[in-house]
Amino acid sequence: MFSPNELLVSNTLLFGSHIGLGVYLYNRRHMRLATQPWRITYSACGSLLFNLGNVMLCAVTKVLLPRNDALRTVFGIATGVLFLMIAGQYIQFVDDKTDSNNL
Repeated sequence: MFSPNELLVSNTLLFGSHIGLGVYLYNRRHMRLATQPWRITYSACGSLLFNLGNVMLCAVTKVLLPRNDALRTVFGIATGVLFLMIAGQYIQFVDDKTDSNNL
């Protein structure tokens, strides 16, 4: 799709996703209970696990799907949306369990 700059584009999008998710996790209510160095560490780790887990799932399942770019694109987008929905519900669950008196 981006032929000559495909690697640059994909790495830029992945980097932006790492930054965006890291900032999102850093600012969540339950993270305010941790010290700043641990908030950064937890946010970076969560971002890496989420993003690279999704990339790994897509890479592994790519060999199982037929060679159809449209199908693979839909599968990649669907898994990304599914991961976002599940992760969003998980983060909300953790935030809800955080005792607001500790904040």
